[in-house]
Amino acid sequence: MKTLHVIVLMVCVTISNAQNTADTSFMPTKLKRISTPKAVINPNDERTVLLSMEFNGAIPTEKLHSINTNNIVSISLVYTRYKFNELFNQMNLNAERMLKLHALAPALNTNKNIQWYWVEQTGCDSPEGCNDYFHGFIITLKSEKEELKRETEIDLLSYYMNMLEGKTDDKKMDSIITARKLNLVKVCDTIVTRTKNSKNKMAMIGGWSTKNRTKLARYLHRELRNTGIYNLQLILNQYGKLSLVDEENQPNKATEIVQLLNDKLPKTPAKYNKKRISSKLVITIDATSSDVTIGIFQQPILPNGLLFNLDSFLYTTTKTVHCEYIDTAIERINKINYRKYTKDASELILTVFDRNSQWENCLIATDVTGSMYPYLAQFQLWHKLNLVANSGNHDFVFFNDGNLTPDHAKVIPI
Repeated sequence: MKTLHVIVLMVCVTISNAQNTADTSFMPTKLKRISTPKAVINPNDERTVLLSMEFNGAIPTEKLHSINTNNIVSISLVYTRYKFNELFNQMNLNAERMLKLHALAPALNTNKNIQWYWVEQTGCDSPEGCNDYFHGFIITLKSEKEELKRETEIDLLSYYMNMLEGKTDDKKMDSIITARKLNLVKVCDTIVTRTKNSKNKMAMIGGWSTKNRTKLARYLHRELRNTGIYNLQLILNQYGKLSLVDEENQPNKATEIVQLLNDKLPKTPAKYNKKRISSKLVITIDATSSDVTIGIFQQPILPNGLLFNLDSFLYTTTKTVHCEYIDTAIERINKINYRKYTKDASELILTVFDRNSQWENCLIATDVTGSMYPYLAQFQLWHKLNLVANSGNHDFVFFNDGNLTPDHAKVIPI
């Protein structure tokens, strides 16, 4: 608590110094003036740095030099409207304070994102009453949470832009979820796709028409005089030639039947990786009636001793992991599927803009709420591809509906 005679002394010195007109050429364009009965100061807020001073006291430089100016959100010059002498010029004094602050921290001149405030306190009307009012600068810094949120929003928008341009990388989204601790949950399913393998083909023995079966029956009945059931173990080589596996242990007249099959029926060898290979065949011929029936079982002989599997031989199996990013925090859009959401919306904005190429000199209002990023990315891509100097579509308004903030707590900044 300062004594009264010190306050009066400071006011007098200030009056004498304030008679000269201060340099205001450096004043920031983002300067707002606020009037309040008394500024509420929280000295325990980790986001704020207080540079307290008396009416004409020095700025505590040791605190100022420890601040990274890139982390500054706003700077408020707080003072009281009460003046001891009518000749006192508060505007000149504020300008001198600002000039001195910039001289101590030149980097402030290059950071155009800082919001500046002049906060005038009107609640006191005497030196004694103003004694416990704060005078000086309040520097508000970015909180770790806010900085993380800002970086996350940039990364998410970049992700959607890449998705629209066909450059999506799931690793990027995964890293965002891990590093930013988002409310997004990654849900993955494995999709198995079977496609026909055009490089592999089973052997084919054609010509089993009614005519050929009749000829075979006549040959077996009349020439070989045999009406039994034959189980022939054969090899169909890569040249399309049939031969018995073991001639000594084959049924009677098997050699003659194989000769007939070689002479009368077209045969195509099996293929593995587009190369002809041999196959093992078991042909069953039922000649017990005039209508001969034939059954064939075959197994391609794969190179290098590989085991044959019919399914893997004929089909190629592909496993694809499909992932969706679910936002569990958005209640109004229940479990929003970011990939599906983007895919379903991918044509909406671009289609509307392309369909209305006659639009010129328009003011474009854009919702930049987090859940609108898929649409915002489309707008950004459209603007990137269609930025034409003479179109006149260069005026924009961006707004945020507050996400999950209750309506009563939403405050429009002034």
